[in-house]
Amino acid sequence: MFHAGLGVSGGFVGVDVFFVISGYLISGLIMKQIQNDSFSLLHFWVRRIRRILPASVFVVSVTIVLGSILLLPSDFRNLATSTIAQQLMLSNVYFMKSIGYFHPHSETLPLLHTWSLAVEEQFYLGYPLLLVFLSCYTTRTVFIILSTLAVVSLIASEWTVFEYSSAAFYLLPFRAWELLLGGLLWFLPQFQQGVTGRLLANIQALSGAGCILWAGLVFDEQTTFPGISALLPCLGAALIIYSNSTHETVVGRLLSLRWVVFVGLVSYSFYLWHWPVFAFTRYWLGNELSYTVAMVCVAGSFLLAVISWKFVEIPFRQRGSIISSKRTFVGASVASIFILVVAVGLRYTDGAKFRFSEDALVYDERLTKNPMAKFNRKTEQLLNGQFPKIGVVVSGATDFLLWGDSHGLAVSTYLDTLSSELNVSGTVAARHATVPFLGMNTTSDKNQWNDLVFEYIRSQGIKNILFVSRWSNTFRPDTAGTEQGNRAIQKLRETLVLLQKLGCTVWLLNQVPQQHFDPTKRLWEAKLLGKPVPTGDSKSEYESVQQYSNDILKSFSNLARFVDTSSVFLDERGGTRIGDSDGSYYRDNDHLSYYGTEKMLGGPLSSILNQIREGRDK
Repeated sequence: MFHAGLGVSGGFVGVDVFFVISGYLISGLIMKQIQNDSFSLLHFWVRRIRRILPASVFVVSVTIVLGSILLLPSDFRNLATSTIAQQLMLSNVYFMKSIGYFHPHSETLPLLHTWSLAVEEQFYLGYPLLLVFLSCYTTRTVFIILSTLAVVSLIASEWTVFEYSSAAFYLLPFRAWELLLGGLLWFLPQFQQGVTGRLLANIQALSGAGCILWAGLVFDEQTTFPGISALLPCLGAALIIYSNSTHETVVGRLLSLRWVVFVGLVSYSFYLWHWPVFAFTRYWLGNELSYTVAMVCVAGSFLLAVISWKFVEIPFRQRGSIISSKRTFVGASVASIFILVVAVGLRYTDGAKFRFSEDALVYDERLTKNPMAKFNRKTEQLLNGQFPKIGVVVSGATDFLLWGDSHGLAVSTYLDTLSSELNVSGTVAARHATVPFLGMNTTSDKNQWNDLVFEYIRSQGIKNILFVSRWSNTFRPDTAGTEQGNRAIQKLRETLVLLQKLGCTVWLLNQVPQQHFDPTKRLWEAKLLGKPVPTGDSKSEYESVQQYSNDILKSFSNLARFVDTSSVFLDERGGTRIGDSDGSYYRDNDHLSYYGTEKMLGGPLSSILNQIREGRDK
């Protein structure tokens, strides 16, 4: 429901509930077998393979086939890369390094959801060994050790979520406490019997359900997560499990209804299918799906789940009793190797770009010429003075500094080329998802990053500053007049005043039009269907998103020069330009490609650099 946009803004906590359930079930299975001297690590892993692999191989294989039909070469190549990571049980590491879970672009990545399976798989590589090692200790000692590990993991998650949010979200060390919480339930004493025990069990079960529902309905993408926030749904799941371990509660009876149980039976396949269905749909229709389309996706995913449950999951589980462990491992290895070979081949052929003609490929190939990561820097690098230089290489202070977020990174590659042509030297200080002025970011790391940028400007004596940012995220109409909105305006003003005191000339480049769709997909579709080059959002749509932030930037005329590029992007029909027959101006719905920066901002940026050069040469 969260992925479908059906009102459950915190539905992503379903993964956390799953981790608790998984930890409880697997811990019970392992501990009972250890106590009966019947536990076998080999048999444990064979069961996990039979449980997870068949449906996973099926879904991933179909996803690759669909990708060959629906994806542009660069995106198909990315799917191949994520497939390799998925087969190696490293999806969570891959996506941690490449994209945030809540980033808009992540909603079109067909295998993003496999990160949670990777976390579980990694956990169950080591967890059985730990339990076997601890089996010589008393139950109380085991409980204390596992509790300590869970607390350490939770504390690490809470600290990391503020400094390295992607790592906290994706990586096992910061999620392990959720699985351990489920495991700890197995060691707790049983509920007391009788009327009092039944009453307490019902109270706990209802409280647990309330915790999960509250998190699902109140949490959203702005919630700091996981960390302490994840305790709410996790404790909710733990309360439901524990309260129903010895008593049948109201919640337990609801969860025992036949149709609910059936959803549970197909839930693994449902989870595997729903995300590729939504990802491919959003890839072509845009992130904002209508209610009807979303419901069709849900229904289609559920139908596919029932099919794969009945014809893939069940047969392999039934055969599992007669298939030897050796055959299971051989079959699993062959399936994984086959998928790996296919994925490597797709990477080698650049996403099988031979599928399309050269004139269609121009929309995809131009995007690869703007690697935004090239100039991105972390705080540690700035502490060591590792600011990337562009244009003419000089030993002393550069002529200008670009201060920005990912929008600044998007124009940096072309700005590097242009600076060299105009004999100007520059420094890039741009970082993803970082508001480019002092004291306005949500983490101490990002605020320190901006402090280091300002100190670099001061110490190096840089006199020209160019700000490039996604201003509509910082200055939003819904925050006008609020404490948050006023604070953002005040912090930018304070930064500009400090720069003015240093004798800096500042340019504020207004944001490029943010589209409601992926322009490259629209251009690609038009090319394949023989249609004329389309336009993007209308002028009124553009102004509804960005007029407020533009007005704020203009209000600082006494402190900075506002560079309005709106007219460059608007065509004679009242629409925004998104590309031409030679390429797309965008790399996604709001970042410019190298070609787009050259075509749309070449004039304004040349004017700024010429002014900087003339001022330097006086």
